[in-house]
Amino acid sequence: MRNNKILLSEIQKIFNKVFKSRFIINEKTKKNNILEWDSLGTVNLIIELEKFYKIKISPDKALKIDSVSKIINFLKKKKLDVKKINR
Repeated sequence: MRNNKILLSEIQKIFNKVFKSRFIINEKTKKNNILEWDSLGTVNLIIELEKFYKIKISPDKALKIDSVSKIINFLKKKKLDVKKINR
């Protein structure tokens, strides 16, 4: 499983691609801190997260993703779910 530092680095690259911006994110970064992170930005962010991590994010989970820390926690939980399935 990836640690927070690695996840944050990967998510930073995804943010740069989606939002065409070079702002620095951290675990405290929230949707309301980024002007471009509107509803369309959320859709594009979810698409890129799904592609990069080869996962599916349900619409109800996508609506709850409004901060970098929630993305990290979701990804960590997703990896744990995969481990449980593979047992």
